[in-house]
Amino acid sequence: MDDGSTDGTEEMIKKLDFPVTYYWQKNGGDAAARNKLIELAKGGYISFIDSDDLLMPDAIEKMVDVMESETEDVIVY
Repeated sequence: MDDGSTDGTEEMIKKLDFPVTYYWQKNGGDAAARNKLIELAKGGYISFIDSDDLLMPDAIEKMVDVMESETEDVIVY
């Protein structure tokens, strides 16, 4: 969710060579953006990654592995 950025994010997304679902909204803050994404979510997991976050290439795979190996509801960070 692009929460009203003016840094060229949309143009960068359009240049990617893989599919990305991109949403833009007028700046409303982190909570508004995340609430909207929860409404739009279609998958089994939700992850919020901000512009100042850095993930290792296998981070999502490892998080999913942990979540799928647990029998309880879990939060992985």
